[in-house]
Amino acid sequence: MVACDASLQTLSWEEESSWGEAVTTMTYGVRLIEPIDPAGITQTMLTPDRVVAVRNDGTKGTPGPWSIAFNFSCWWTGRGSSSASSVTLTDLYRLLGHALGGATVAASSGTTLTGGTATVPTTTASGTFAAGGLCFIGLLGDGDGNGQAAAIGTHSTTNLNLLTAIDDAPANGAVLYAPDLAYLAPSVCSRTGLRFRLQTADGQWVVHGCAITAALVQLSPGERPRINFSVVGSWAEPINTTFPAAPASPDAFPGQIHSAGGSCFLQAVGTTTRAKVSLRSLSIDIGLGMVPVIGGSGVSNYQTITGATSTTDTVTVSAVVDANGASATPDQWDAWLTNTNQHMLVTLNTGDGNGRAIYLRNMCRAGPRPSQTALNGRNTVPLQWMAYNGTTTTSDLTRSALVMAGY
Repeated sequence: MVACDASLQTLSWEEESSWGEAVTTMTYGVRLIEPIDPAGITQTMLTPDRVVAVRNDGTKGTPGPWSIAFNFSCWWTGRGSSSASSVTLTDLYRLLGHALGGATVAASSGTTLTGGTATVPTTTASGTFAAGGLCFIGLLGDGDGNGQAAAIGTHSTTNLNLLTAIDDAPANGAVLYAPDLAYLAPSVCSRTGLRFRLQTADGQWVVHGCAITAALVQLSPGERPRINFSVVGSWAEPINTTFPAAPASPDAFPGQIHSAGGSCFLQAVGTTTRAKVSLRSLSIDIGLGMVPVIGGSGVSNYQTITGATSTTDTVTVSAVVDANGASATPDQWDAWLTNTNQHMLVTLNTGDGNGRAIYLRNMCRAGPRPSQTALNGRNTVPLQWMAYNGTTTTSDLTRSALVMAGY
C-alpha cells in the first residue's frame, strides 16, 4: 500500500498509577502545532563485540535498551470556557503541571468585586483565592482592572491582598476571574510517570514511563504564544486502534490567540506599586531538573528507566525593551549594577476564555550589562534575568519561581 500523509497525527496522554505500567487507555488530548517525528521512539541494535577467527566473519547483534525521546509543541491558550463562575482544571494546564511540578485552579469559582483599592480589592466571596496564585480583574479598557492579571499575596476574608497593584481601584461589580494555574513546585521530588499515545495515519505507538524534561515558552508581543515540550520515555509498544481515537484534541482557540491587549508589570520585589514596561520580545527558557532513575525492575525487558527525580530547575528570562534616549545614567544600565531583585507579571492577552499570564516572583539580573542593539531597525536594550523562588514559604505556590495562568 502507499503511505499516507505524514501531517495527520493525534497525541493523547494519561497519568500513570505506577511507573511504566502496561496500560494503554488515555484521558487527555493535546492540540499539536506540528507533527511529531516518531523516529525518536526506538531501540539500537548493539554490536556483538566478538573475536572471530576468519576475516569478515560476523555474528548477529543484540537488541539494546529503549532509547526514547521526542518533542512536541502546542499553542499556549486560555481555558477556552468562562472563568467567571465554577471552573475545573483543563488538559493543557494539567499537562503543564506535570512539567513544572504543580497545577491547580486559582479558586473553585470566579466572583465579583465590590470596591476596595488598587492593591486590596474587596471581593464578594470570602477567602476563596489561593495565596501565591494569579487572578484576572475586569475588562480591557475599563480603566481599573483592564482585564489584566494580578498576583495574589493572600485572600483574607473579603480582602484580596495583591502583590501587583492594578491600574486603579476596581468598580463595584467588576468580575474577578479564577484561572488555571501551573507552577514550579520546589518541594516535589519523585515524579509521576506519564504515558503518551501517538497516532499517525500509518504507525501508532504508546510510550510508557514518560517524563517532561524541558519546556520553552515563546511569548513575544504580537505573536502566538507557544510551548515546546521535550519528553523521554521508558518503553514503547506499537498498537493498532481506530484513527483518530478518543480523547479528541482540545480546541481551546476562542477569539484571537496572539499576544495583544496585555501589559508587563516590572517592579522591585516587595513593591506593589504598578510600574509597566513595553516589551518588544520575550522568551522564558525553563530548564527542568529532571533526572531519570535507572533500575532493573521495569515492565519491559529492554526498559532501563524506572522513575524520575526532580533536581534544580533553571529559569532564564530574556526580554527586549525600547532604548529611551541618551543619559549619563541609563536606567537599565544602572539597574543591572544595582541588581535589585525584581518581580515581573506579563499579561499576554485578556478576555474570558482566552487570557494568559505568567508571573516570576523573584528575578536577579544575569547576562551582559544591558547596552544597546537594533531590533527591526529600532534601538532597543536586551535584558536577562534568572528567576528563583520567593521568600514566602507557606506552600509551593507562594514560593514558586514561576506561575503560568490561563482563563
